[in-house]
Amino acid sequence: MKFIDMFSGQQGTIISSLILLPILILMCLITLNLYKQRKKTSYFTLSIALFLTLINHGLTITQALTGNPHVPFLSTPLVSRGITVLGDCAIIIMIIGFYQLYHFISAKVQWLVFGVCGLTAAMTFFFPTWIEHIAKLLLIAGAFVLFGGKIGKDYKFRWAAALLFLTDAIRFYAQFLAKANYPWMPFFLNTLPVVTYSIFFFILLERVIEVMQKSYISSITDALTGLYNRRHFYSSVDKAVSLGRPFSILFLDIDSFKILNDTKGHKAGDDVLKQVASILKEELDGIGMAGRYGGEELVCLITDVSHDMKQLTERIRFRIEKETNPHVTASIGYCTFERGMTTEEIIKNADGAMYRAKTTGKNKVVRFAATTAVI
Repeated sequence: MKFIDMFSGQQGTIISSLILLPILILMCLITLNLYKQRKKTSYFTLSIALFLTLINHGLTITQALTGNPHVPFLSTPLVSRGITVLGDCAIIIMIIGFYQLYHFISAKVQWLVFGVCGLTAAMTFFFPTWIEHIAKLLLIAGAFVLFGGKIGKDYKFRWAAALLFLTDAIRFYAQFLAKANYPWMPFFLNTLPVVTYSIFFFILLERVIEVMQKSYISSITDALTGLYNRRHFYSSVDKAVSLGRPFSILFLDIDSFKILNDTKGHKAGDDVLKQVASILKEELDGIGMAGRYGGEELVCLITDVSHDMKQLTERIRFRIEKETNPHVTASIGYCTFERGMTTEEIIKNADGAMYRAKTTGKNKVVRFAATTAVI
């Protein structure tokens, strides 16, 4: 049997639908679970669309398996067309659902979509079949143009929309224009939907991973500066302590930050924090990480001890003094890990060195030593 023959006739319809079922079931389970957790309208819309699609393919398989002798009701023209319309409505709702994954849609627009689906269903009873096909082709073409660059990445949605359009164009040609039943027609009508829904699955999966990544990043970072938050910083220091390898902790406090907020406003203070955070990110790239300890206090974990800490801290202090706008200075203290130290101890030591820098003139760097802090 040739490969093209596998997807011809009733056998091709059954094989195609059986391949699609696990993809659709998996997508449906993902969207339902996400809606349960996040209560976002997009997941609810996609769940409805996928549920309708599952019913559509279930009926298609049943229709192909039973045939006229056993269940003639399923093979009547009206019911056959109703199954097609069910699939059309599912496609319309699914397109809107995927758009909602990336953009907000008002309730009015959503009800308008359901109204379009109702109108499509009404065409089954009041309009010729070819009008329904033309309307669907126009709708898919409109989705390709309007939503193509706004859903997903790498033009995946445009590929899916193009395949949807091609599938319905072939179906329209086969039913109304073709003078003969060419063998390639059923092959494409049965295989293209599998490719299309596979692309939809990857768009959904890509979006879920993206949302999970954003959720994780937001849970470990400070919203204002983009630096790691205090909890994650402590966790990272805990890991460094448990490994027992050499590292250093830097504790930084922006001098006279309260005066800056009082005289120039909190926006100026926020801008300075962002600028200092950007300097820390640049200086620690590849050698460590920075976090926001609280307020105007920032902390750094330097894991690459091949760098001279005195030079590094002085460079950070100098850049803060020269590059911030409005200009501010910073008091910096640092401590190098020694065996036996706990996370709390090494951070407290760096904090103590910073406090000494602040109380002995500000805008300086102090290294913590076991006996006393050394300037």
